[in-house]
Amino acid sequence: CLSKQLMLIENGIITIHFNEVPLLSTFAIGSGNEIQLATASGFGSGNFITVTLRSSGAYGTQISLIPTVALAASTTYYLRVVTGVGGTNEGGQGLGSTVYFNSFTTGT
Repeated sequence: CLSKQLMLIENGIITIHFNEVPLLSTFAIGSGNEIQLATASGFGSGNFITVTLRSSGAYGTQISLIPTVALAASTTYYLRVVTGVGGTNEGGQGLGSTVYFNSFTTGT
């Protein structure tokens, strides 16, 4: 059985793949925004992590999250993309539902 978690180095880049080209200017990071990276699974407490967002991928269908500081070692992080706040594709269509990604734990 494979674990749904992954190991990530502390200064690693996290990439979210979309099936359409996201309009990067409509996405923001942090509490109350479209992309949330936190140390608490419920996203209501814990630290929200500050990252820089960058469009990436051969066709621009990815958003890369680049931490502004190193992630803490041996720490579990949670990632979600929230609907209803903003975040659209190039045609102005928003996300259909909030997407929760598997947690990941940084290495030691």
